[in-house]
Formats: sequence, structure tokens, C-alpha cells
Amino acid sequence: MPPRLIHDIVRAGAMRTLELARESDMWDVAPLLGLVCDVDGEAFCIHVPVPDDYWRAAPAPAVVRSIAAAVGQGLITLQLDVPTDSVRGVVLITEGHGVDVDRLTDAEKETLDDFRERHPLDRHPKSQELRMAHMIDRSLTQALGRHYRGNDVSEKVIYGFTGNIPTAMEELMTAILAAWMSEAETTT
Repeated sequence: MPPRLIHDIVRAGAMRTLELARESDMWDVAPLLGLVCDVDGEAFCIHVPVPDDYWRAAPAPAVVRSIAAAVGQGLITLQLDVPTDSVRGVVLITEGHGVDVDRLTDAEKETLDDFRERHPLDRHPKSQELRMAHMIDRSLTQALGRHYRGNDVSEKVIYGFTGNIPTAMEELMTAILAAWMSEAETTT
């Protein structure tokens, strides 16, 4: 397992993007995919334009995987107004439901895994709408930032999670890095 550290610029860019989404207070929107860049030490996110129809047609991991495959096969290139080496990572903002375990009693924590096995999480009595910033940096270290609806964006990031989104994010970051290395080889 990689060290529990994600590039500071990637974390800052991802969390800033999550905060901007919180400030807009718009929910039930399509996922947002972005490249986190560093220009003169300032983090910002460049939105990758993915049509809403794509997000509606398939789950977010499938869309990210298809973008990764297209980048890997050279079918699409990411045209940037910043130098390629300023891109530090990728962020994917998604929505769902979650249970803030920090707000559960010990007894509720003990029964949460049991509940998850038998029911969708949105049916839990303490479930809340949740916006998540899935982030990955060039070292392929991943983290997750969270914003429960009606609360502030949590400064805490989570490491060590698994699933379809982390796998898709790794495929995309790997495809981007490989495409850039291939591009660099052909220009030298």
C-alpha cells in the first residue's frame, strides 16, 4: 500500500472543487471530472468536458474507464492551456449517500456493516446525501474528501478505500501519464 500521503496540490485542488460545489448548493448533478494543476504553487482544477448524457448512460466508474481507454488508445487527447507537467492529479466529484460514522453511537457503529450487507445505504435512518471528491496524484496515491449535505466540507481525507471508482481513477491516471510519456518521446 502506498504511503498515506497525497500531493498537497492535488488535495488542495480537489478540496477547493468540493468547497465550490458546496457553495453552489446544487445537488443531483452529473459527476465532474477534472485535472488538478499547479501553476506557481497555486492549485486549480481544469474541468474535463464529459457530456451529461455519458454520465446518465453508465455508472461513473464505467465512464472514467472508457475515458482512460480512449486516452490510452490515443483516441482522445487532453488539450491543456497549461504545461503538461503542471498537472499533478485527477479529481472526480460524485454524489451518493453515506453515514457519518463520527455521528453514530457505539451500538450504531457495530450494526452498520450488517445493515450495509442487507440494504442500500440510502435506507439507513442516519443516511445523508454526500458529495465526494475522489482524488489521485501522479504517484497513484488516492484519497477521498467528503461533504455531507447541510454541513461544511470535512478537512479529513480517507485513504485505503477500494472499489470501482478507485480502480477507474488509477486506470485514468496511468493512461494520462503513459500518453504524456509517449508524446514526450515523439517530440524528442
